[in-house]
Amino acid sequence: MPINQTESSRTSRTSIFLIIGAGTLFLLIPFLLLGMPARRDFAEHLHLARTSYYAILSGNLIPSWPGDVNGGYGDLSARFYPPALPFTWAATRIFIKSWFWSAVTLFTVISFVGGIGAYQWAKQFMPSKLAAWAGFLYMSTPYHISDFFQASLMAEYASACLVPFAFAFTEKICRGGTRRDIAGLGASYSLVILFDLPIGVIASYALLFYFLIRLDWSKTITSFAQFAAGLGLGLLCSACYLVTVLAELPWLRKDPGSAFSVDTFLFTSFHSFPGDTGVFYANYMTYATWGLLLPAVILLARKYRVVNRSLLMGVGAVTIFSFFMATKISYPLWLILPKLMEVQQACRWLIISSIGTSVLLAASIPAWRRIAGGKYRPFALLAIGSVLLSFAFMISHTIREAAYHSPSEVEILSIVLQGARGLPQWFPIWVTGEIPEMLDEATAEGRTIEANQFFPEHRTFAIGAGSAPEARIRSLYYPHWVATAGGKQLDTHPAPDGVLMISIPPEAVTVNLDFREPPRVLVSGIISVIAWLLVVALFVFGGRKTSNAAPAQAETVSSETALPETVEVP
Repeated sequence: MPINQTESSRTSRTSIFLIIGAGTLFLLIPFLLLGMPARRDFAEHLHLARTSYYAILSGNLIPSWPGDVNGGYGDLSARFYPPALPFTWAATRIFIKSWFWSAVTLFTVISFVGGIGAYQWAKQFMPSKLAAWAGFLYMSTPYHISDFFQASLMAEYASACLVPFAFAFTEKICRGGTRRDIAGLGASYSLVILFDLPIGVIASYALLFYFLIRLDWSKTITSFAQFAAGLGLGLLCSACYLVTVLAELPWLRKDPGSAFSVDTFLFTSFHSFPGDTGVFYANYMTYATWGLLLPAVILLARKYRVVNRSLLMGVGAVTIFSFFMATKISYPLWLILPKLMEVQQACRWLIISSIGTSVLLAASIPAWRRIAGGKYRPFALLAIGSVLLSFAFMISHTIREAAYHSPSEVEILSIVLQGARGLPQWFPIWVTGEIPEMLDEATAEGRTIEANQFFPEHRTFAIGAGSAPEARIRSLYYPHWVATAGGKQLDTHPAPDGVLMISIPPEAVTVNLDFREPPRVLVSGIISVIAWLLVVALFVFGGRKTSNAAPAQAETVSSETALPETVEVP
C-alpha cells in the first residue's frame, strides 16, 4: 500500500476513534460528576454481580444458587437472569477493587462498543468517517440513554449496544458475505441474548424482518442458509443459559406484575399515575427520537432517494417497523408471534428505532451541509434545531434529573444487599406467600443441629438424635437440592410455604446438602464451548467469500460527490 494511502487510512481510523470516543466521554462525564444512576434495578444488578463475584472466587464461573438473598433463603435469579452482565461486572470487580469504578469502567467500554456497532452497520451504506457519526449519535439517542440513566436497566442497555453488530453482519450476509460474517452474526446474536433475553426476542424478529427486506432473491438459498447458520450458531453459543431457562421455566412462579399489558404500547397514556407502566415517559422518548429522525426526511427527496435507496429500503424500513411494533396498531402481531409478549414492555422496540435513527441521521449530514451553503439555509437551521432540542431534552431531563449513587454509597449498598429481600418474580412455584424469618441455618423440633459447613451450594449439618422426622432448612425448596446421610439419599420436599424440608432418621446423623445440576447443564455447557470455538475458528479461517458472494461494502456513493447542485427540499 502506498505511503500516502497508509497515512490516509491511519488518519481515518483516528478520526473514527475520536468521534466515537467523544460520544463515550459524553456518557462518562455524568459518572464522574454525579455518580452511578440509582433506580431500583441498579440494586438488583448489583446483587446479581455480587453473586457472580463470590462464585468466581470460589471457582464457579456461573452460580447455581445465590445464598445471600431473602435472608439466606436464596432465589432463582442466578438461574433465570442472563449471566453476561453479572459475570462481566464481577470479573471487572476482581481487577478493580471497587463496585462503583468497576461499573464505570465496564459501561464505558460497553458504550464505546455500542458506538462501534452502529458505525459498523452504517459503514455498509456510507463512508467510514460519516458512519462514525452514526456511532456517536446512537450513544446519544434518548431511549438508549434513558435505559441507563432513568431506569437503570443496565443489562438491557448493554444488550442494546450489541444489537447493531447483528444488523451489520446480517447486511453483509444479504450481500453474499463470508463464513466470518456468519460467525459474527452468531457471536453478536448470542451476546445480545446472554445480556438481556427480552432484547434478544425483539432483535430476533427485527433481524428477520431486516433480512427479508434486504435479501437478494436471486441468491435466496445461499443467503437463507447463511442467515440461519448465523442465528443457529448464536443459539448454540447461548445453550449454557437457554437450556436451563427452557427446562426449568415451569418451576418459576408467575409474577402478575410483570405480565405483558396493552398499556405498555406507546401513546396509551399521556400522564403519570400510581402504578402506571411508565409509557407516558416512553412517549417523551419517542418525541425526542422523532426530533433526531426528522432531519433524515431529506433522504426521501427524489434525487437523494436514488443515492440512498439501499439505506432507505433496509435501515429506513426496519426503523419504521420498530415504531409500528411499539404502538397498539401492532397488537394483532403480538397475539400470534411466539414469545413476543414475554418482553413485557412494547416500548422496548424503541431500541431498534434508536439504532436506525442514528444511522439515518448520519446519512443525512452531507445533504444538510450542502443545503446550509445554499439558498435553503433556513431549512438546515431548522434541522439543526430539531437535533439540538432532542439533545437538550436528553441532558436536562434524562441525565440531570436522574437519581445517583456516589462511589461510597455504591460500596455501602453492596454490603447492605447481603441478605436483603429479592424480587418476588424470582421465587419458585412452591413459595405461596411471605417467607418467615429464620435465624438458624436449620431447625428440627427437639433436636440439636450444628452447621459445620454453610455455602450457597453445599452445606453440612450435624443433627442430634430425636423424634422429629424432618429438618427445616433456611433455603427455598428446589428439585436440584440433594440431601445424603451415610451414603444414602434422603427425601426432600417443600413445606407449605415453599421452604426446603429434609426427612431425617431418628438417630444422630450428619447430613450433606448439595445443589446438583442435572446432566443437561454439563451437556449444554460443552455445546456452548464448542460453538464459541467454532466462532473463533470461522473468524480466523473464514475470510474467503462463499460462492456468488458480492462485495460487502458501502453501496451508497458519498453524498458530497453525488448530490446535484440544486436540491429539492420535501
